[in-house]
Amino acid sequence: MPTTRPAHVKALAALLLVAAPLAVDGTAMAKGTGVGRWAKPGDPVAARLIDLERTWALLACATGEGRAARAKAFLDGFIAPDFVGTAPDSSIYTRSDMTSPAALSAEPEHDCQMISAKVRYFGSTIAVIYGRESAMVKGADGKVALRTLVWTDTLMRRGGKWQAIAVQDMVAASK
Repeated sequence: MPTTRPAHVKALAALLLVAAPLAVDGTAMAKGTGVGRWAKPGDPVAARLIDLERTWALLACATGEGRAARAKAFLDGFIAPDFVGTAPDSSIYTRSDMTSPAALSAEPEHDCQMISAKVRYFGSTIAVIYGRESAMVKGADGKVALRTLVWTDTLMRRGGKWQAIAVQDMVAASK
């Protein structure tokens, strides 16, 4: 006659099945084998990712006929469909928010600059880019002032294509 295990033994066995691989992975990370790595100087993938980030940063200053269509085409390719971002005002936004007609027709900023960007890889499909950018932006009071953003963008390679899946932007403290 077969015996059945009590529920607490089944729960413990299930927990061990989940926890054992995590414990092994944690040990590997502690030894440094699962830790991220900074892109080396001259890394062509990092250079391409930074170029994509620069294009995105400079989109806010784009002007001219077809501006909205060019921005939408870039964003549709670079921003993942499941993207979620946190804006400097702490609001959460998605790709559809960024590519809405209202967002694409917003007044352009001026003097957009990518100040710096540094890439850190986590495996072969995740890259986190830490950067700074600035632009002259019209505030709610109608005055134009320099705004510097500090950001962390997470990109994922899917089907051979790098896309932004999450970002966190904040306004840098003025000096």
